[in-house]
Amino acid sequence: MKHSISFLKILFLRSVLYQNCMTDNENDCIYSDFQIVGTIKSNTGTCGSGSKNVFMGPFGLQTLVTYHIPYLIPNKLVDLSLGIWKFDSWDHEVLEIRINNDLMGKLEAETHDYPNLCGIENWGDHLYPFSFQYYLTDTHFTLTLKDFLDQGIADESWGFRDFVLKISPQCVNFYSECNYSGEFFQICKGDKTTRSTNLPYEIKSIMMDYGIIVKIKDPDQFGGALQEFSSSQPCIGAYKFPKYIPQ
Repeated sequence: MKHSISFLKILFLRSVLYQNCMTDNENDCIYSDFQIVGTIKSNTGTCGSGSKNVFMGPFGLQTLVTYHIPYLIPNKLVDLSLGIWKFDSWDHEVLEIRINNDLMGKLEAETHDYPNLCGIENWGDHLYPFSFQYYLTDTHFTLTLKDFLDQGIADESWGFRDFVLKISPQCVNFYSECNYSGEFFQICKGDKTTRSTNLPYEIKSIMMDYGIIVKIKDPDQFGGALQEFSSSQPCIGAYKFPKYIPQ
């Protein structure tokens, strides 16, 4: 039997899941959004006086930087772009970029590949742009940046900036049980169905991509009040009026 609700509307606001360190203001680089294991000299820094001189780091000596999103709807395309600053005396050493442990690309550089902009005189520094597309089949996204530098951070290091993560299409999954289980139906950006009052079942959990707002009103839940959600909901408690029992 289908379940009737009073109102359902989905607002797809933006396809950018996350962005960080896009300006030349160090306060706009939120390093705390990343997990850092290894050697870091400072949280943010600058190299030279031109544009895009701000970065998060520098890092070195085989440091691992991780960015993780735990809940995403699978089977969609992820676009990732970022810039990686290389500093000083790299001698064909490597930094690896992985998504969900799949190797996406490498930065391999040497000491004199570009002119000196900062750090040790006569050793080259450069901002390398990277962009990738990744088809997400899991419900999580994990990016890792790991260097294989073997000298002190004063001799060779790296940083990053211009971090942009996009996803398409944006979708919402509605589940019949808590914790994103049971039956589900999906509405994605571009679908003609953005408003419905006839659902397959009572909604118990909602998984949604970032940049989405779901507005829903159910006479059997929350006292019939309009609810608004902007993030995934692992368990939506049913609110039913208590049955009147004559005294």
